[in-house]
Amino acid sequence: MRHDSGKPILVIQTAFLGDVLLSGALLKEIRRQRPESPIHLVTRQGFALLMKALGYADEVWEVRKGDSKSYEELTARLRDSSYEWIFCPHPSLRSKLLVNSLKAEAKIGYSEDWFSWLFFSHRVGKALVPEALKQWSLITAVVPQLARSWNDLQRVNWNARGEAGLLPPIRKEISIDCRSILLAHPPPTAVTSGTWAIFPGSVWATKQWSTNGFCELAERIDRQGFSVLWMGGVDEAELCHNLATKCPATRSLAGQCTLLETLAILARCEGAVANDSGGQHLAAVAGIPILSIFGPTTLAAGFRPWGRWTAVAERPGLFCRPCGPHGDR
Repeated sequence: MRHDSGKPILVIQTAFLGDVLLSGALLKEIRRQRPESPIHLVTRQGFALLMKALGYADEVWEVRKGDSKSYEELTARLRDSSYEWIFCPHPSLRSKLLVNSLKAEAKIGYSEDWFSWLFFSHRVGKALVPEALKQWSLITAVVPQLARSWNDLQRVNWNARGEAGLLPPIRKEISIDCRSILLAHPPPTAVTSGTWAIFPGSVWATKQWSTNGFCELAERIDRQGFSVLWMGGVDEAELCHNLATKCPATRSLAGQCTLLETLAILARCEGAVANDSGGQHLAAVAGIPILSIFGPTTLAAGFRPWGRWTAVAERPGLFCRPCGPHGDR
């Protein structure tokens, strides 16, 4: 438990898991700039324990997506609080209305958001950078000495392939790598040396690579002397079970682990393979090499894995890409 004397700082990020994990760069920067200030976070139901365990926030409140009552209850709970800063990287109207109902010395959001001038005292333009940096950029509105760093970061082509096809590595000060924290958490099952984790699922069906493709990849990994774990949430359990049955040398842990347990396993893996979905961002938090498979989406949408060793497999000449920021369900 932290006992700081500074005024609390609030971040509102209630999007999907990937967006929440990518907010880690902003949360870490807030901690650096205000080490004595408690950091409070509003996030989607199911993410609170994880974000506290990673050290991103001291207090976390959850809301149920699409449930106006949960927002009303939270507003009533926080209305008497007073914050130094409130950051809102999430674009929804409900998030902005929550910002509007709270007291803060500065309220920071994106200038392109709907009627942003009504909700935010400080506004930052959405630069053409990956999502983690876009969220990080919000702090430049209240910490002007970061302006030079922000200018330098915008000059980097974060999607350019370099040596061995890897994307540019992420510097420590803007990373979401929490591997050292995760190695202190025991995994729920033994992870043998040379294990690769594969996340074959996605909330968006068209983002999923074919089961035949994943199975062939798993067999190739096995022939190289490595082990394969199929990973995912409850919704991916059936898919992963079927893949483990089809590829007998592999096993599935999908639906059997909490998010923190999943990360504790990943931190002990050799690397991870995932679609353009939450799995790639979990692997980035675990600090391991990542191969991400992009189908209907492109790197231009801003959701490259924010990791040190990252490669992306895609078919760039496909005429219909991208069909949307998330792909079609």
